[in-house]
Amino acid sequence: MLLGYKVERGKIVGRVKDTMIAGNIMNALSGDVVVGNDTRWVGGNLRTPSLLCDGVSVSSKGGD
Repeated sequence: MLLGYKVERGKIVGRVKDTMIAGNIMNALSGDVVVGNDTRWVGGNLRTPSLLCDGVSVSSKGGD
């Protein structure tokens, strides 16, 4: 699990630790997708920009 960001009305308003997403990638990417102008390494072998799309579920550890 990795760090996620909470987005409200198009603005990052916080961070969420230990997050996972689930959903159908074809459904998520066939709708409106916003691609960020940033890139970062994921897993040491993939460099990718941030993506914002509908149709995914987000979960995180409870607690803090």
